[in-house]
Amino acid sequence: MLSTIGSFTNIRGGHNYPALIRKTERKPIRVFLQDGSNDLNNLHGDWPLANQEMASALRFMGYDHRFVLGDGSHNGRHGGAILPDALRWLWRAPEPLPAPLTKDNLQGDDALVKILPQEGGWELVMEGLGFTDAACSDADGNFYFSDLGHAKLYKVGADGKAAVWFEGNPKISGMKFGPDGRLYAASQGSVAGPAAPKRSEGGPSDEKKTIVAIDPESKKVTVIATDVTPNDLVVSKAGWIYFTDTGAGQVIMCPTQTEKLPRPRVAAGGINQPNGIGLSPDGKFLFVSEYGGTNAWSFMVNPDGTLWAGERYMELRAPANRPDSGGDGLTVDQEGRPFITSHVGIQMFDATGRLGGVIAKPSDKGCVSVAFAGPDRSWLYACAGDKVFRRKTLTKGFYLPGK
Repeated sequence: MLSTIGSFTNIRGGHNYPALIRKTERKPIRVFLQDGSNDLNNLHGDWPLANQEMASALRFMGYDHRFVLGDGSHNGRHGGAILPDALRWLWRAPEPLPAPLTKDNLQGDDALVKILPQEGGWELVMEGLGFTDAACSDADGNFYFSDLGHAKLYKVGADGKAAVWFEGNPKISGMKFGPDGRLYAASQGSVAGPAAPKRSEGGPSDEKKTIVAIDPESKKVTVIATDVTPNDLVVSKAGWIYFTDTGAGQVIMCPTQTEKLPRPRVAAGGINQPNGIGLSPDGKFLFVSEYGGTNAWSFMVNPDGTLWAGERYMELRAPANRPDSGGDGLTVDQEGRPFITSHVGIQMFDATGRLGGVIAKPSDKGCVSVAFAGPDRSWLYACAGDKVFRRKTLTKGFYLPGK
């Protein structure tokens, strides 16, 4: 990319680009910037300062870039004079990328360059599925996900290979392992028709949405709660299931050690289409993403499992000209950083609720669910449409019920 006398000022949002660069995953591009110290300084901004700020942002993120500042004004004379050198620099042989400049980061300033390795990106795990969702991991770091429409659950081992783990009913939109080792799940009902596999004893009916538990050994399905409309869920170490009711704008809670509990109690409300849900590593905070708004909420968890002190803690970035962020699946790493899927990508926040950056989606399709799994739980797995991807990170997830 070649830019001369670039207008990175307050004209149609040009002044936002340096800040966006610092909080967006680095692109595979090479950048040459030119400006003059006598460039414009008017109601829209200061051109020389804006170009220096742009160069500083590129340096911070470790881009291959070069900035040449002459003494010219707002014209193409200097840029034209150095054009041959600029083109030779842009098309030179590949060189190692510069290290990101993070020496001035304060503790807790969690830029993307501290989360993602310089090399590598998304790897395809599996394709040719229906609609993937419900990312989670077990105590050993194995990754699980749901092929929702086909009512199949898959397990991905440390080698990255996927295989069917549970086939048949029910259809799962969200799931997490609990402290008793069972897999708790938000069921959207069961596959109907003659081709549907036989349901386990105590399993849900074809039409009803429920919260269920699946025993990993016997694969027996037990109904935990009825008369519910769950989307996603999380399970605490204390044995509480929290799930989102997107249509009602609520978080519902129920104990794991129950069966067929009708209409479990509301734990929180007033959320704009709550979707993804997760807990901090110590289990003291519950996070909920808004699909229909631009916030993610934080609640304190009382010793008795109830929620209080709820607030709009994180501001999700939304696409231009859209009122909603599409905040969806949510996972948290061992440092307490929430990772939330959205229309623009996977948004990473630090433990104080500040946006650290947006990780690019693995494909053009919507990315609806993520989880840390694999060796050392250092791989971020993502469900995106009919495919599942993963990528290596510099952080790790955790297993709330035990490790």
